[in-house]
Amino acid sequence: MESKENFILTCIDGSVLGEAVCDYGCWIAKYTGAPLKLLNIVEHNNKCDNPDLSGSIGLGAKDDLLEDLATCEESRSKLQIQKNKEALNASKQRALDKGIENIIVSQRHGEFDETLAEIEDDIRVLILGIRGENGKKVGSTVQDIIRSLRKPILLVNQDFLEPKKVLLAYDGSKSALKALHMIETSPVFKNIECHVVNVSSNYDSSSKMLEFAKMTLDKVNIKNEVVTLNGDPLSELLKYQEENSIDMIAMGAFSHNRIRDALFGSFTAKMLENTKKPLLLLR
Repeated sequence: MESKENFILTCIDGSVLGEAVCDYGCWIAKYTGAPLKLLNIVEHNNKCDNPDLSGSIGLGAKDDLLEDLATCEESRSKLQIQKNKEALNASKQRALDKGIENIIVSQRHGEFDETLAEIEDDIRVLILGIRGENGKKVGSTVQDIIRSLRKPILLVNQDFLEPKKVLLAYDGSKSALKALHMIETSPVFKNIECHVVNVSSNYDSSSKMLEFAKMTLDKVNIKNEVVTLNGDPLSELLKYQEENSIDMIAMGAFSHNRIRDALFGSFTAKMLENTKKPLLLLR
C-alpha cells in the first residue's frame, strides 16, 4: 500500500493573520513539495448571553425567550460557518495564485485541540496565528497544543516575509537538537542564514556546545554564525534578534515539568508573549 504524504497544516479562522498563516504554509509547501492543508475548525460555543430566567417571569414569556436564545445561537453558528468557508475558499485561491497545486480544504466541527490530536500523525508542520479571531494573545489552548503535539509548530504574528535569517535558541537540550536537525535537513532552510545563539555565563561550556552546532551546519553548507551571550535569556535573545534583523526564531518548546513551569514561569510562554517575529517550536 502506498504511504500517504504528511501535509503542511494551516489553521484558517478568518482572523487578521489568516492570510499570513496561508502564506507561510505556501512557503513551506513550495520548498518541501508536501501537500498544503487548509483547515477550519468550528467550535460550537454558545455566543449568546444566558440570562437568569428564575423569578417572576411568566411561563409563556420564559418559553419564548428560550426559543429566541436557541434561534440566536443557531443563526450565529450558521453565519460563522459560512464566514469561515469563505475564508477557506479565499485561502485556497491565494495558494493557487502562488503556484501551489496540491491543496486540501477541510472544515471540521469539534474542539480545537482534540481535532488536531486526531490528525497529528498526518501533520508535517502545523501553522497557527499567534492571535486568534478574537484578537487576543496566546491563550491556554494554544499552549496546551504546543505541549501535546509532537510536531513542529510555526506561530505567526505578522504579515508574510520570506525569511532570510533564522535565530536558533540553542541550549544543547533534546528539543534544541531536534530544532538543529530540522534546520540541517529541511529544504526550507537551505538558503537561510542561521544564527545559533546560546545564553550562558559558562563560556567554555557554551563554546563546546556551539562548536557542535557549527560543525553540523557547515557539513550541509548552511551559512551560520554562532554566538554566546550572557544575561537574561529572553531579553538577550530578543535584543539579538532586533539588532541582527532576524526574521524567525526557532527553539525547543516547554519543559516536560508543568510544576516547574508553574513555579518559575515557562521560557516558551514568555517568548510567545514577547517576540515580534514568527516562532518555530519543536518538542
